[in-house]
Order: sequence, then C-alpha cells, then structure tokens
Amino acid sequence: MTDLVALLEQTKEKVLRYRGAGGIGEQNTKAALIDPVFRALGWDMSDPDETPREYKAKRQDNPVDYAFLIGGTPKLFVEAKALGSNLDDRRWASQVVSYAAVAGVDWVVLTDGDDYRIYNAHAPVPIEDKLLGSARVSVDPSDAAQILCLLAKDSLRQGALARLWSRVFVDRRVQDQVTALFSPDPDPSLVRLLAKKLPDLARVDIRQALTRVRISAATEDSRQPLGQETTVAVPATRAAGSVTSGRYLQGVMGYLSAQPEGRGDWPGLLAFAQEKLPLGPAEWETDGRGIPQWRNRLRGAIAALSRRGQLRKLNAGEWVLLGGQVASPATPADTARRGTGPKRPGVSLSDLVAAGIVIPPLAIEASYKGQRLVATIHSDGTLAFQGQRFLTLSDAGGRARGMVSGDRETYSTNGWTFWSYRDTQGVRKPMAELRDRYLAQQAHPNRDPSQAGTDGGA
Repeated sequence: MTDLVALLEQTKEKVLRYRGAGGIGEQNTKAALIDPVFRALGWDMSDPDETPREYKAKRQDNPVDYAFLIGGTPKLFVEAKALGSNLDDRRWASQVVSYAAVAGVDWVVLTDGDDYRIYNAHAPVPIEDKLLGSARVSVDPSDAAQILCLLAKDSLRQGALARLWSRVFVDRRVQDQVTALFSPDPDPSLVRLLAKKLPDLARVDIRQALTRVRISAATEDSRQPLGQETTVAVPATRAAGSVTSGRYLQGVMGYLSAQPEGRGDWPGLLAFAQEKLPLGPAEWETDGRGIPQWRNRLRGAIAALSRRGQLRKLNAGEWVLLGGQVASPATPADTARRGTGPKRPGVSLSDLVAAGIVIPPLAIEASYKGQRLVATIHSDGTLAFQGQRFLTLSDAGGRARGMVSGDRETYSTNGWTFWSYRDTQGVRKPMAELRDRYLAQQAHPNRDPSQAGTDGGA
C-alpha cells in the first residue's frame, strides 16, 4: 500500500505536468500513467497471457484496450482514454460495459490515467448505477490508492470487488429509500408508523416535527471514496445559511418547469441553482472529491424525483419533466407555451410498496400483439423486465412494446393501463386500480381499507 501511494504521488505530478503542457495522447497515457499503476497492483504488464492488449473475445469483436486474466479467464476489462478526456460521455462507459457483459466479464474500468471509474457490468441497473466507485489521482493519491487496491491481482482473485459491491449496492438502495421518506415532504407511511407508536400525538404535529428534526446514519456510499464513512442527514434543521432538501427538489422542478417542453440539462440547472438558491457557507463545503455539497444535493434531488416518476433522464446530464407541482406559480405566458397548468404529483411504484398496496415481489403482465409479457415489481420500487430495471410502469411498457415490435424503440405508453395484476381471486385488473386505491388512502388516511371496497394488497 505504501509503495502504491508513493507511485500515485509521482503519477499526480506527471498528470499535472502533462495537463499543463497541453496533454498527451492515448498511447502515451497508457505507457506513462496507466501501465505503472497496474504493474504496482501485481499484474505482469509484459505478459500477453496475463494482460493482453487490444483484447477480443471473438475475432469479429471490437477490441478492448486491456484485459486482465486469471487462470486464462478474463476477469477485468480496462478501457483507456487520453489524459483529460471527458469520461462523462455516457457512450464510452456503455460500450465497454455492454461488451464485458456479453463476454462474461464482471468488472470494467474506464480511465484517462487520472480518473479511474469501476463498473459492475452485470448489475441489473442503469449504466450510471453500475458505478461501484471512482478515484482521481490528482485530487488525493491516498484515497485513490484505497480504491485502486481493489484492482490488485490478489484482490480480484479473492473476489474483493464482488463482496464490496454486494454491501455497497444494498446500502445505497436503503440510503436512497430512507432519504426519500423525508423529502420533499415526510412520507405518509412514515407518518402513519410514528402515529401508531406515538398515539398521543396528532399526525399534523408528527409531520411538522419530521421537517425539523435531524436524523443521521453512518453509511458507506460508493459515490464517496470507498472505505470512508460518511454521514447522511435527512432532512435536518441545518446550519444558518444552508438550504433544505425540499428547496433543492423545488429548485429542480422550478428550473425544468421554466424550460420549453420541460427539458433541461445539468449546466442550466447549475446556473439556475446558483442564481435562485440562497447558498450559504455550508453549501460550499466540499466532499472528498472536491465537489461542493450543493451540487451533491442537487444530484440527490434529481434521483429522488426520478424515483417518484416526476422526471426522466434523457441522456447524460439531461432530463425532462413528466409531472409534479411547479415550484412557483406559472405565468399566463408560461401556461400558454406549455398548453397546461401545474400537474398533480404522480404516484410511483415506491409509493404503492410503502403503503402496503403492492407486496413485493409482485408479478404483473400485459398483452401486446399477441404476446404475453411478464414483469416483476421489487421491494425497492423498481420494475424488472427482460433483465432490465425501470422506475416507472410507462417506461417499462414503452420498452416492452419496442421489443415486441422489433425496432427497439421506446413507445409512449400509459403504463397504468398497459400493465395488469391479478387480485386474490386471480382476476386480472389494470394497475390503475392500485394507483386509485393509493390516492383514496391518502385522501382518507384513517379509513379502514376493508370499508373502501378493496381486496387487500396485490
């Protein structure tokens, strides 16, 4: 470990020097920055039987820059780019991760010799959620060493990455769900639970208290340097000058609402947040990667709204608003341009699961062009179909129609009527009935479901 840190200190000096001189090409990046790191991690970079370059699983395949083999079997692919390349370009990660998945390789690294990003190629989640962790040598060589040690030959042989992924993936999902319980408003199921445990308190008082109290949990999050403990606060009475989680959600919604067709991108959102949000000193504190807290909280707000089905990711750093309460009243001109006023917040699968209306795993089905389609709703509020995970019924239905049609397009689809479930008597009913049951439950939280004509959880 000490030798690796010393090497990365030298690598940092090279990165800064080369970057200041205008950069170096891809081949020089490999020779000067990447090869020495993997050599220090125990790999024989001169042995084509262990670390072949321009590796192809099949003759007709496009080559990957490096393959790392153990016992003749590839365990890791590395795709290298020239120093200073934009690794946020989603195509690069998607290409090498897709190739690794087809080739049966679990782990992929995308790097420019400074920034290292580790992906799980077989995780059944969108490409951005396949990211296990990242390290930037020029920011902190010691932190980078902790992550890069996972790529050592001995670590890979012993399955260290798989064990860490199992822990981090579960923690990440739990953390996201806990955070979503508190923002932008306390989740009704949490309020009901506390009302049962605190029968002497009114629900309105519990709801207001949840917007004031600070609840923290120590977690390990792959979006922070791996192995470091970080504190997740939800939501909190924050320090003076800080911004609440609800304000971030309102900020994202307000920005997208003001854009033509509700479409916006990350640079525009950053500019909007700096202009509209009262960012104080606490918001400008940086994490281990040097990123201001307010940027991380904006990303958290985007993730929460995506889970709730109120916005959809179009491309890397670009989203479209699907529905939800606009942060500020729309002007007549805004309304005329969009052709509609503010929309009522949508119902997500997570809402149905949290309310006990859907009891996972729940199999749902649809019929399209004579084919029967089956999907499964999981406890995290996602929908699994054909090895892919979706946040909304509509996205899954649109993709399913494209698969059946053979053109791989995603059709505009009302998922609530496209998908059906079977009740306790085996009668097939549209998912819209479960959504209506949830809305009725929210409108009358004290009503006994057995008195509302329901047939219990699906």
